[in-house]
Amino acid sequence: MTDDFKTGGGLDALQGLSAGDRDDPVISKELGDYRVLRLIAEGGMGRVYLAERTDGSFERKVALKLAASSAYSNQLRARFQTEQGVLASLNHPSIAQLYDARVSDEGWPYFVMEYVDGGPITDFCEANSLSVRQRIRLLIDVVDAVAFAHARLIVHRDIKPSNVLVSADGRPKLLDFGIAKLLEDEASKLTQAAPMTPRYASPEQLLHQPITTAVDTYQLGLLAYEVLTGETLNAETTLAEAVDRARNNQAIEVSASVRQILPREVIRIIEHCLRADAADRYRDAGALRDDLQAYLDGYPVRAVGQSATYRLSKALRRNWLPATMTAVIILGTTAALVQSTIQRNRLETTQATLEKVTEFQQNMLLSIDTAAMGDGISEDLTGRLLEALAEPGERQMRGRVASALDAVNFTDIARQSIDRNILAEAVATIDESFEDDVIVASALRDVVSEVHEALGMLDKSLPLRERVAADLDAALGPEADETIAAQQMLATIYFYIGMYEKSSALFKQTYDLLLETRGPDHKDTIALYQDYGNSLIDLNELDEAERILVDALERSRRVYGERHWSTGRVMNNLGYLYQLQGHIDEVVPLYAEVLELRKDYYGPEHVDTLDAASNLATAYNQLGRYEDSEALYRETIAIERRVHGDKHPSTLITMSNLASSLRDQGRFAEAAEIAQQVAVDHEAALGPDHPNSLIFRSNYALVLVQIGRPDEAEAMFAELIERARTVLPTDHEITGVMHARYGRSLRLQGKFKAAEAAILEGRRILIDVVGLQGQRRRDFLQFLVDLYDDWGRSEAKQSILDEIDAIVD
Repeated sequence: MTDDFKTGGGLDALQGLSAGDRDDPVISKELGDYRVLRLIAEGGMGRVYLAERTDGSFERKVALKLAASSAYSNQLRARFQTEQGVLASLNHPSIAQLYDARVSDEGWPYFVMEYVDGGPITDFCEANSLSVRQRIRLLIDVVDAVAFAHARLIVHRDIKPSNVLVSADGRPKLLDFGIAKLLEDEASKLTQAAPMTPRYASPEQLLHQPITTAVDTYQLGLLAYEVLTGETLNAETTLAEAVDRARNNQAIEVSASVRQILPREVIRIIEHCLRADAADRYRDAGALRDDLQAYLDGYPVRAVGQSATYRLSKALRRNWLPATMTAVIILGTTAALVQSTIQRNRLETTQATLEKVTEFQQNMLLSIDTAAMGDGISEDLTGRLLEALAEPGERQMRGRVASALDAVNFTDIARQSIDRNILAEAVATIDESFEDDVIVASALRDVVSEVHEALGMLDKSLPLRERVAADLDAALGPEADETIAAQQMLATIYFYIGMYEKSSALFKQTYDLLLETRGPDHKDTIALYQDYGNSLIDLNELDEAERILVDALERSRRVYGERHWSTGRVMNNLGYLYQLQGHIDEVVPLYAEVLELRKDYYGPEHVDTLDAASNLATAYNQLGRYEDSEALYRETIAIERRVHGDKHPSTLITMSNLASSLRDQGRFAEAAEIAQQVAVDHEAALGPDHPNSLIFRSNYALVLVQIGRPDEAEAMFAELIERARTVLPTDHEITGVMHARYGRSLRLQGKFKAAEAAILEGRRILIDVVGLQGQRRRDFLQFLVDLYDDWGRSEAKQSILDEIDAIVD
């Protein structure tokens, strides 16, 4: 039986030149400045040879592609020469570089390209037993290369495993952009003839319809399927059947067996690529890349849809300072689930099984709704107590009991119960059952860490994160993807609990490793470079942070282009730095550009888009553009409420920012109402000791000062400071801010001595320990200026004013 999909029929002319490979006259022949050494590969578009320079100007080997019989037409020869300039612009880490394009004395057009010493991407994945996530990371590099070409209006048209080679060190290279065509205008989009491999052809290629970027998207879907499963999706289909399916607008179906292997979101991404109608696929490779990256990062995947439930579930899984959860599970059932899962893993410890098991555990554990559990405990306990006090002689106690129970935070009780009865037991079981299986144990500890973080228990997450990072480093080595990810997560936790020096040092250590092993322009290196720069901001090393972030922005623009999400991330972080430095005029255009970029990439309701909108609103507020600020805040809050709900942390953060804006406008009553609501809702969701709960309650106390209730604020600040000392690291910045605000509440009551003590303690923390600089340092010192002014201590006031004047931005 013949294979209708087999290619190679275009080699007649070259084969006519030789009786066989042994007699190939091209071998040892000189073509221009190159000597042909041996045949590497052949296909429908020609033969590829290994070659070297004849003049010895450099020793690097090259790949020389000689066109097949169709190359003798003037049309194809002209295309070769035209595309020399086009392909020279495709300077991307994952695209094989074009060095030269010429026509030989015999009239043979040929390309001289970068030689990639590697094998097809599918072979590399199987030989190295890569996990699903590792394969997706590899695919992202390939898809990013295609997106780079699409941004320059270049379509590949023939993406397949043999055109994606991976070197021994794991670097993919996309070959054969020699058949690409520049889409300069509508006429070129209507070109009928298009080079292709039939087995990987899109419906529009099979039907000789217009060629657009959707062709590459389709082929990337087929490539992703083959890379992730090891199988060709339509291996048994004949060419006639494929054409018939294309005419009937039928999409290729993913088998039920594969649906059991791959995560649901990954299946949806592949299916989105393979839709029969080109208009229904991803608009270009950039959109596909963003969905693959979103899957790895825990963000909503567009191909799945944008329902509020789905988006919220993704937000819960990724957020460090997280959210209320949405569904209740029974505690005993969950504990049993963890135990049974561990037993099953003893029998099935393949990477694919492990990934599905841990994903299942995540879905179950992260579905715990502490607020709902707390409400249930409250209702049950209250009901039982009031029922017990139903006798006439005890009814007078009912009101007192009900009032006492109102003061109890049952959400916090639920959180602590989950920690004691589920998570602590899970950790103990992992320690006992997987003492000799570091990889599985690390994956399971990672899941438990995520749940601790989702409950706001960062102190419980930290030792697990430290254990995972150390174990993976010992088992896999410091350069492994899993180790790098674990170190990055650990550095992030250090950051969120205020251990800024440790966080920065670990980011720097990981970045230096990636710089040495993967180079400055690798996506992971750029990401860690940004993280390191950001960490320096919180160490108040603002000049060095600016240098790094500016450099990271230049790298991202060079590698990804202006409109890539990574470029937008650096711009956003640089905007925050400029904000701290008081360069607000520079911040607004930067934040505005980030907002437009994210709207274009993610849509108006994506969490990153909403964050960008909130940042821009804050910048407007700092410039005194209060109407613009308030309008954008309220627009953002409306979307967040619709997508996430009223009490989601993202919603509450933006509401808190709105309250601050209203406070700056002197609209204290409105600000107080919103600030109080934010504080109460966040405490109900994640407990009063969560870092954000402390901040939100402090913001409310500050508004109380401004509406003439400093005595209430004084008591609130005193309680908050004691709580912060208990739950936050020593001399945390939040504690320093609270001391300054506490001093202000005392000053307004004429308690100058106590106010001075409080503000000076804030000074010790914020200036001597944290090291505030620039405008933030000025803002803090103003607390002392106001105090000494009210107190009548003119010399002390002047001393602080002189200190403010000496501050250099």
